[in-house]
Amino acid sequence: MDAGSVSVVVPVYNEEKNLEKVVRDLTTDLAGHQYEIIIVDDGSKDGTPALADRLGGEDPRHVRVIHHPTNRGGGAATRTGLFAAKKDLVMMAPGDGQFVTADLPRYLAAILDVDFVISRRRRRSGGSLRALSSWCYRAVVRVLLGVRYRHINWVKLYRRELVQGLPLTADSWLLDTEILYWAGRLGWRSIEIEVDELPRLAGKATGSNPLHMLAVVRELWRFRKSLRKQSSGLTVRS
Repeated sequence: MDAGSVSVVVPVYNEEKNLEKVVRDLTTDLAGHQYEIIIVDDGSKDGTPALADRLGGEDPRHVRVIHHPTNRGGGAATRTGLFAAKKDLVMMAPGDGQFVTADLPRYLAAILDVDFVISRRRRRSGGSLRALSSWCYRAVVRVLLGVRYRHINWVKLYRRELVQGLPLTADSWLLDTEILYWAGRLGWRSIEIEVDELPRLAGKATGSNPLHMLAVVRELWRFRKSLRKQSSGLTVRS
């Protein structure tokens, strides 16, 4: 099966110092492919909105920009981009510069005979506290939802029509877990690849903020309670 064209969703919140390099690197490493880069500005309060518009204006054929008037959360920004995607394949690339864009051809090659590619990091940045919180989160979703991947919240490549058929609701980074839950329930075929993670170029990550993590836990509980209603009408892969 041909890998086809790819939409790369870049959700950003206050990434003025990182976004331009991320987009330039994506453009370089997607050369030779049919692609679009969808920047979703999630209500940034710095110069990110103006920078995104400039990047879109410089290359309107390949770069699209969507603005959220207010900050809604990383999952909401990603969801906006996923449902706006038009190419055969879709992936999310973080706007902080930690994703190694040179790995893109590996994702595109790996998806030839599967429905999605999930990656795990050889080493991850962020220190022991972030590693511990990640381990605890994986343990919880394994018990509550049966999602067993090692690195749930890292870069994945999906077949667009499958993702756009899901009843996605999460506004936080629970969105990755939500997609992986449905992938398991619906029999999507997957392959895992191992990749590197770069240190954040600039700025500070917000994912480990205690209030943010509490919001994720609340969304996780609501999602689990809603599963019976949401499962109707979805197609299991044969």
